[in-house]
Parts: sequence; structure tokens; C-alpha cells
Amino acid sequence: MVGIALADRRFFPLVDERSGGAKRVVLEPAHEGQRQVEVRLLMRDDQKELHVGSLFIEAEGEVVVDVLVRDGRLVARARSGDRQQHLNVNLSLIEEEYALPDLDLLSLEEREALEEEMRRQGDLDEDVFSEWEEERPRRSAGWWLLLVAGVLLGLGVALGGAYLVYRFLLQPEPLPRLEGSLGEGLRMAAGWAGLLGVSLRR
Repeated sequence: MVGIALADRRFFPLVDERSGGAKRVVLEPAHEGQRQVEVRLLMRDDQKELHVGSLFIEAEGEVVVDVLVRDGRLVARARSGDRQQHLNVNLSLIEEEYALPDLDLLSLEEREALEEEMRRQGDLDEDVFSEWEEERPRRSAGWWLLLVAGVLLGLGVALGGAYLVYRFLLQPEPLPRLEGSLGEGLRMAAGWAGLLGVSLRR
């Protein structure tokens, strides 16, 4: 699992390096007034933890971190205001010996050398993230279309079921037709008229 190290050194997982994927997180400086932010990218499993690389950026408030893993390669970007840093790493080439350095123990010269190395390593074609960001709204639109289609299909099934219930279970039986000859009808009418004291003329 690929993730980042938080300020308290806890591991925050982002993307499974085997299946790949992309994730975006928004970070805030750990200390008030902190100008430089380091984003440490790690790869961890049950047995070991490897340092993938670091992104150093002058923070202007929040830091947006994008991590993309595809075909065994990790590309990462940290942005804050107008500043941004990139990292491009082949995960299959990371060795166990490449342990996580304790930057708190590095001298100023060693830290600056490490930052420069990461900047050179982060010489990344921006089109990778542009392509990913173009795919995101298309995927979102596709999910919305599927959701709307599912709702409409569900309504259609519900209405069809209601009609069938009404048609075969709740609809009242039609009244039977009254059959008989005209003469029989007149005789019945005359009988009722006699009872009521009314005469019928032919």
C-alpha cells in the first residue's frame, strides 16, 4: 500500500500499488507559521516500510497532494498556491535498503542535497495529471447517467407492478348484462305499475 507519513509519523494509506489508482488529499501545515512542508511517500506491507520519495513545497495555506499509481509507476504532485512539486518513481526499483531517512538528523547540506535530488527526480510531464483530471469529470458524469437510468428503470418497474396488481386483483367485477325480451320487460313494468296504481298505455 502506498501512502504518506503524517506529522505524528502515522501512516495514511492512499493507493494499492498492485491494483493502481489515484487519490487526492488536502493537507494543512502541522505548525502555525510553518512555511515549508514535506510530504513523505511510503510503501508499506505487513513486513516492511519503504521510503518512496518526498515532496518539498513552500506552503501557502493548504497543500493539495495528488498520487497516481499506474503500471508499477508512481507519480505524485504537491500544490500550494502557485507552487508545485512533482515526483516520478518506478516502484519496482525500490529496494529494501532504501530505508526511510530521518530528516531531523540530517545536516543542512544533506537536507538541501536531498531536496535537490527530489526536484530533479520530480521532472515530470504535467500531461499525466492533466489526463487524469480530464478523466475525473467523465467518470463522474458516467456514474450520474447510470444513477438516473437506474432510478427511471425502478420507477417503470414499480408503475408496471402497480398496474398489474390493480388489473388482476383490485379491479371490480363487471355487472352482468340484463337479458330478456321486450314483452317480458313490459309485463314486468306493468306489474310494478299496477302495484303503484299507475296505468300504462299501449
